[in-house]
Amino acid sequence: MPLDAILSRARSAPDHLALVHNGEPWSYAAFARAIADARSRLAGAGLPPGTLVVVAIDELVDAWVAGLALRSLGHATIAIDGTTDTAGLGLGGAGAIVAREGATHAAADSLARRTGRAIIRLPAARPAAFAYGGTPELALPAAGMAGHVMLTSGTTGSPKKVLREPQADREQIDSLAALFAFTPSSLVYVGNFPPWTAGGFRWTRAAWSVGATVVFENSPEPWRPFGRLRLTHAFATPATLARLLDAPAGAIRRDDALWLLVTAGALTKALSDGARDRITRELHSAYASTEASMVTVTRIETDEDLHWQRPVDPRRIQVVDESGRVLPAGELGLVRVLASAGVGGYLDDEAATREFFRDGWFLPGDLGVLREDGRLCLHGRVTDVINLLGFKVATGPIERSLQDLLGVRGVCVFSRQDEEAAEEVHVAVESGDPVDRGVLAAFARRELGGFPRVHFHVLREMPRNAMGKVNRLELRRRLLAPRP
Repeated sequence: MPLDAILSRARSAPDHLALVHNGEPWSYAAFARAIADARSRLAGAGLPPGTLVVVAIDELVDAWVAGLALRSLGHATIAIDGTTDTAGLGLGGAGAIVAREGATHAAADSLARRTGRAIIRLPAARPAAFAYGGTPELALPAAGMAGHVMLTSGTTGSPKKVLREPQADREQIDSLAALFAFTPSSLVYVGNFPPWTAGGFRWTRAAWSVGATVVFENSPEPWRPFGRLRLTHAFATPATLARLLDAPAGAIRRDDALWLLVTAGALTKALSDGARDRITRELHSAYASTEASMVTVTRIETDEDLHWQRPVDPRRIQVVDESGRVLPAGELGLVRVLASAGVGGYLDDEAATREFFRDGWFLPGDLGVLREDGRLCLHGRVTDVINLLGFKVATGPIERSLQDLLGVRGVCVFSRQDEEAAEEVHVAVESGDPVDRGVLAAFARRELGGFPRVHFHVLREMPRNAMGKVNRLELRRRLLAPRP
């Protein structure tokens, strides 16, 4: 799954759209034939059964064709993009690398040089090449489809590997399809979420599991499908939503029947207001992770909903102290959530497994408060805490407050000790327009208690990872590097 669902759909409704990739439609029949063609080519490579294969393809449709073909042959897969730092991922055990003919891929080339692994190159898949012919009969290994290794987005530090076994995945995929109310008539926009991410991998497969249509768009104009297709569902990061709201007037067809979910970062008031005004009033935010799937899904109806999230299952989330004691409602502590079925830790990383997985719970590194009614408010990362005159203060609420006040795309607050070991606070503001320094000074007096050493930095863009989250370590490096 979802290959069995794809093949079944190709037989029962061969002309139904399986996907639209950058405006190019693929029927289920053509998609199945492309997978079969890639499977035939890969089978000729002579890889031993159970080989871990790195899929280094940035074009989403080609990455999915290769990944499904490899797993149908009994090989486990791990997907990387061109910017992935493979040195720390422990991929020496991978047996091969699959890339696309005619495409450059810096990460694949670097990995091949370092490990000596061969690069198998597949031609680009185009629907016209597979437009005609019957539905292929693909004989799967006795053990069924092989697993896939997802990469975390660095929530707990550096990216880590999470193995998803097919049997454990099946129930989760069915649950997601039900949660999002996918049907065969759904048109599900996943934009440029790549298959190495939890969302890109799970949402896409959940849509295909019911015979729906997936819409990929990794062009410079991510809003194009919103004006051309009658989308039923859309998934976006805050950074992607900001790009959607940059669309020219009239480029997006407003549709209150569209179900829009924003995840992988805080949804600000400015983005919320813009989305509800230009895209849909069916706006939702989610708190999720690779390790624990969907933790909260909240429909945004009032400003309170931007801060207080609704757990999908209140039994799967707790706020605890450092010893693991469950805290009463209203107390700030460490958020912990039940890990997804079949996920007991990180692949090839025992130290990180011991740190973040405890007694079946996963600790994502977030601070939070649970209310009496079960709703959760996040207060930033455990490591995103600043020391103000001896008081530990979570940066999350400060960042959200300033972001809403200014209506900017991003705010990041951190602290450090200067050369004399005195604490100083740095506030980075992402804005393409000038920011009133008087407003910033007044905010510092109000929110930072008159702390004397506050430095503001206004940047057109802050460094972000592939999921759109601010790369705090890189931001600190850029802002605090000694000047020549």
